Amino acid sequence: MQTKNQKKFRTLLLSIFFFIVPALIWILWIYVFETNSTASYEEKVKIYNSFLPEFMHNDTHLSLTVLISLVAAIVFASLSMRKAPALYKAIGVIIIIISLLIMLLQLFSMM
Repeated sequence: MQTKNQKKFRTLLLSIFFFIVPALIWILWIYVFETNSTASYEEKVKIYNSFLPEFMHNDTHLSLTVLISLVAAIVFASLSMRKAPALYKAIGVIIIIISLLIMLLQLFSMM
């Protein structure tokens, strides 16, 4: 039988997993653009897309993947914070704040 802390920990791990997906996508974007400073924008996008699966080459699919992952991270972080130890709450708050910032950045970039 699982204790409540184990369930909260698993929920927190799910939150971290869903947070890592969009974070890695943004880190990859920054990495490609910083390391290929002489390439044109189109060449940088081609290099960036070469790292991603085929279905994520479309801007809409990529943006939806990021937004859905961030919403899932926020939901799981919120669930892990109920009646949880202080450490879980602190990690949950950090995940929620950073996820919201990345979500705003993603929504702004979609305009």
